[in-house]
Amino acid sequence: MLFGCPFGPSDIERDYPPKEMDVVELKLSGFDQLAAYRRNKSLVKDKLKNKKTIVHAPHQFDLTASTPDGRKGTLHLYEQCVDLCSMFDADILVVHPSGWSTEGIEYAGESTREQVLQYAREQIPLLIDYAKSSNVTVALENLPAIPEQEPKCIGYHADEFASLIREFGCRMCFDITHGMHDIDGFLAHKDLFSHMHLNDSHVGRVEHLFLGDGDIDWNKYAPQLLALDLPSIFEFDRDIYSDDDFLRGKEFMLQASQAQRQQ
Repeated sequence: MLFGCPFGPSDIERDYPPKEMDVVELKLSGFDQLAAYRRNKSLVKDKLKNKKTIVHAPHQFDLTASTPDGRKGTLHLYEQCVDLCSMFDADILVVHPSGWSTEGIEYAGESTREQVLQYAREQIPLLIDYAKSSNVTVALENLPAIPEQEPKCIGYHADEFASLIREFGCRMCFDITHGMHDIDGFLAHKDLFSHMHLNDSHVGRVEHLFLGDGDIDWNKYAPQLLALDLPSIFEFDRDIYSDDDFLRGKEFMLQASQAQRQQ
């Protein structure tokens, strides 16, 4: 199983990523960060040498935005993210399939859920077709929602999300804490996974904690995740955790799996 870590523009000038990491996921928040990667192409390529590379499109933008200009602008930005994949030999682009809702904030605006689904069916296939021309796979990431509120976002209901992914002909990036309300439901569709985001959280929150610092039963799920043998990115809050914690995450997964087998 390949383990990896996120990589942002602030990492370009420092000694990072750890050499023990097998995978790197390039993070973006907007057009300015696309420019930063382009300006430092040679340096970034050198840092990513011999590592599998994935690109994560900016989640602050929304393919299902309530305005036509918003949807058009997001699609244009995401097409540039596909181009970035080609620049750094990345074969997967992670995309949030819609705006998302968490901790009391709703990003879907005035749109109804039916409209969000309609916009997704219009916009996501356009992005997938563009990505195919560069041999890039679009992986839609499952999303969390405000507790006890029926979400407008796409990616909260495991079966519905899996059905949409099969309809679109793409893949799923499985974030375990985004799906911690129904981990088993998402694992039932593991054949759709391209890779995974591993972190922990307390129920009803999105905290990006170290494994074991939240409510997920890792003794139960670590062996199942390891058995999938998929690239896995440790998504820890980097304001709290250090680079060494990415290495510690790898050790944690292996130890949790071993402990379960010994029971």
